[in-house]
Amino acid sequence: MQTASGLLAVLFSSALASPLHAAVVYTQPHNGSGALYQSAVNGTDYDQLTWDLFRVTNATPVTEIHWRGGYIHGGMYSGHATNWTIAIYGDIANGYQPDIISPPLATYTISGSAGETSAGTFGGTPMFDYAATLPSPFPAAASSNYWLLIQANEPSIPDWGIALGSGGDGKCFR
Repeated sequence: MQTASGLLAVLFSSALASPLHAAVVYTQPHNGSGALYQSAVNGTDYDQLTWDLFRVTNATPVTEIHWRGGYIHGGMYSGHATNWTIAIYGDIANGYQPDIISPPLATYTISGSAGETSAGTFGGTPMFDYAATLPSPFPAAASSNYWLLIQANEPSIPDWGIALGSGGDGKCFR
């Protein structure tokens, strides 16, 4: 499987790094293509979700997440997303897939555009960068697999997707 999230950066703050200078603990840069994996819902049969696998080396509180994505149909059905769900799931089979039967380990609701900023056009697809400071840190354990779900909540036909990445672990679940 390809890596799902382009420009995914999981950040943390610690006693050694001030909150204004969070350290990156995991990153997968965008692969430069215009490809997107839909991860948006509106409560209909058009819903699709994508989870991305990540692992941190040392136990650390995750406080911030940055990602890149875009609109599969240019946002013409729902407009741009203004409400997000970020959830972190445990692993069911050592990096094989998220445990979607159990509740997420943490769920965060992000109101607003998550700082949607144009990142340019890649492969004919306009892309945007996003960032969210989590309302409470997620306590990531060392060497544990986690699955990150970034979900756009759209009022009409969902068409937001997360950009494909390079590097990282090369795994996602759809």
